[in-house]
Amino acid sequence: MPELPVGQTFAGRYEIVRLLGQGAMGSVYQAKQLGMDRMVALKVIRTDVVETPLAAKRFEQEMRFSARVEHPNTIRVYDFGEHAGQLYLAMEFLVGRSLAALIEAQGRLELPRIVRIARQMAHALGAAHEMGVVHRDLKPENVMLIENIGEPDFVKVLDFGIAKSLDESNVKVTATGSMVGTPAYMSPEQALGRPVDARSDLYALGIVLYQMVCGKVPFDRPTIGSMILAHATDPPPPLVGEVPDAPPLLSALVMQLLEKDPAARPQSALEVAARLDECLRGRPARARQRRAPWLLAAGALVVVGGGVAAALAFGGAGGAAARGPDAAARVVVAPDAGSCGEGERLVQRARDELKTDGNAALATADQALKLCPELGDAHNVRGNALQKLGRLDEAESAYLRALSTNPAADAPRFNLGLLQLRRKDASAVTTFTELLRRHPDNAEAHVARAQAYLETGRAEEALADFEEAVSLQPSHEDWWLALAELRQRLKRGDADEAYCKAKALGAKDIRVVCK
Repeated sequence: MPELPVGQTFAGRYEIVRLLGQGAMGSVYQAKQLGMDRMVALKVIRTDVVETPLAAKRFEQEMRFSARVEHPNTIRVYDFGEHAGQLYLAMEFLVGRSLAALIEAQGRLELPRIVRIARQMAHALGAAHEMGVVHRDLKPENVMLIENIGEPDFVKVLDFGIAKSLDESNVKVTATGSMVGTPAYMSPEQALGRPVDARSDLYALGIVLYQMVCGKVPFDRPTIGSMILAHATDPPPPLVGEVPDAPPLLSALVMQLLEKDPAARPQSALEVAARLDECLRGRPARARQRRAPWLLAAGALVVVGGGVAAALAFGGAGGAAARGPDAAARVVVAPDAGSCGEGERLVQRARDELKTDGNAALATADQALKLCPELGDAHNVRGNALQKLGRLDEAESAYLRALSTNPAADAPRFNLGLLQLRRKDASAVTTFTELLRRHPDNAEAHVARAQAYLETGRAEEALADFEEAVSLQPSHEDWWLALAELRQRLKRGDADEAYCKAKALGAKDIRVVCK
């Protein structure tokens, strides 16, 4: 496509500063947004990629949806639209370099750096997946590394939703032989034109991890057709064969992410993030079950009257709760137990209903328990529905029943603790302490226990839990803000540092001057 000249005003509000790069989808410019007097990255889509009004409409719909994804590790979308027949997208302007440039310059990366980068990518994907957004074109070129308050390799994932809007509108091979999406990172189901979901992004993340570990992608073929065939049919070369000294846990995670069958991969981005942490420790933290995330998010904090109070977020799978721990335990049911199998399907339906209708979710959970009375997941989701309806005593009974069926289950224990916290019940401290005894690296549980400590006036213990939480997950602005408030309340000299961390991650109305 013709290059836009420097100094030209695009769409009446963007002054072109310089060309940053070109790709199969279009060109990216540094531009000045005139009305806001700020620099943006302006992506202009090639006219021969999207040619129909339907394509333009789908692009704008997808961009509107993708713009709702807000996370420190995702790029901010400021504006999108069409000008003179060209679709465009205005985004946050970043100063840094792409992960592709880092790999090209360095080849193999060291383990701590791999985990630091991939973990942030997983959290960005998790935030998008909560909103129902699948990236579909995750690759090193779409991962920017910037410096953030002295921390190198702060990740920003770019271009959520673009591949979907273009694929569904007008899939085509261009004259240069490339196509919408990137074959080297495509999941088998995407390469074959089958429906994709969040697990397709996890496959792509596995390709990127493979590349960071050994400096090359697992499938390197000369044509698009042979690349697609390799993803669909060829087993990836074992990572341990390419890099014999690769940590076993990391090798196992990467190879599982590259499974052909989506059901055989890890089932959530948050599970991947947790397993990456295990790679650094050199041992699994816990037995893992592939279940839906918990109901309540402990990570949402608000500052009230100089102290910290909980803002408990109610939702179902795919809502704010997906930031919570990912080890919701289940009762093991014999494969031939047909009634319990149907009960589990009803539990999943109840989780979906919980997003909008607590009464419907409760009714469906009750149906599941009629079929399988000892189904722990059904008791847990029943408690979630009762909480949403404000029937707290009954919710507590449901969680206790779930724990009676499986005392090792983490999901009902976490939800019970949040219910106790909501009721200002001092026993919340004991509940979260038990959870942390088994999972000391669970950042959300540390935050929840910190709130419970504050409710009982134990500020020093709360401070220790907030410190631990931000060390485990340093990308939560609310946690840094809560830590800053607590440090200030306890007259600690490092409160400003935490305020600046929160500000860098997007917190507003912070008056501290940060370098």
